Amino acid sequence: MRPSHPRLLTPVLVGCAALAGCGDACDIRPPRERALAAYVTALDPSAPHTGHTSTLRRLPAHPQRSITLPRRTTDISGFLALQGCALGERIGERNSVLGRVMMDSQRWVYEAAFLGDAARCLTGLAPSLRTELQAVVDEKRDELPKVVANAIWAGPEIQHLLALSGRDLDPGADPAASSAVVALDTLRTLAAAPLAVTSAELEQALQTLRRSTVGGDLLRTLELLQHDLDAAADRLEAAADDPDCDRLRDVFERHYSAVVQPHLARTHRAGAALQAVLWDLYQETAGRLTAELPELAAYAAQLAPDGVWGRYTAALARHTAAWQRVGDRCHFLPVAPT
Repeated sequence: MRPSHPRLLTPVLVGCAALAGCGDACDIRPPRERALAAYVTALDPSAPHTGHTSTLRRLPAHPQRSITLPRRTTDISGFLALQGCALGERIGERNSVLGRVMMDSQRWVYEAAFLGDAARCLTGLAPSLRTELQAVVDEKRDELPKVVANAIWAGPEIQHLLALSGRDLDPGADPAASSAVVALDTLRTLAAAPLAVTSAELEQALQTLRRSTVGGDLLRTLELLQHDLDAAADRLEAAADDPDCDRLRDVFERHYSAVVQPHLARTHRAGAALQAVLWDLYQETAGRLTAELPELAAYAAQLAPDGVWGRYTAALARHTAAWQRVGDRCHFLPVAPT
């Protein structure tokens, strides 16, 4: 048996004892999360405030948000006859070594260009070759929504945007939030008219998404706010019939007006735009392919108006009504964030 070393254990025990009694100084939560908890506690210091445990889904792994498409080559018997309308060159591009390993985004650009070239080719072909090419066109048109969904939802860009980071969150203060909204709306517009896609516009929008985690930050913030706003409303509702007006006015001014309300206002403005465009983009693309992407559909339920955003806005309305009732009794009138 090894001999014990009490001198080595002493600093550890002292450190543990210090941590056990250090209170707020040892709170490792981010400052904004601590401020929200302090606000709830101040409303009724005698009642314990249960910490928030996230139930958010993470974006599924790549295989669960990607649709496997046939890796076929385009083999048309009259290939040489298509050279005159540029389609032969397009087919050669796809059948090349690099063409067979296209990124999902460039696959969308390629398929749109192919269908555009094919439409111009069809009218000038002999009937037998026209029939053969039309069958390929029909097949590619049927596959195009899946190609578009892969380009947007299977890539690393959306994964980064929706990452659940561990940062101190204030998505409304993130300058990348407005850029992300513009990029997401660009993708939605392109998805609504997929044959009009251009490589430059598509890649620029996707790269913008990769510069921020504001989508995931928003979901985490909304979930935390819902939890704390409901907890605050519980305490305000319990105090509404016989409020300690001086103390609650002080909490309203020092905690809510000075710290919580500005954060709410920023989050609400950024969240309204981000939630709407994320949900619209999903509906325009992968939302039409729920049978092929069931795990993504389960994740996307969080993005719906009645998902995380809906639960947050319900908690916000309840919280505001509770303050207004206290304000009526105590003769000051709080207002909702705008």
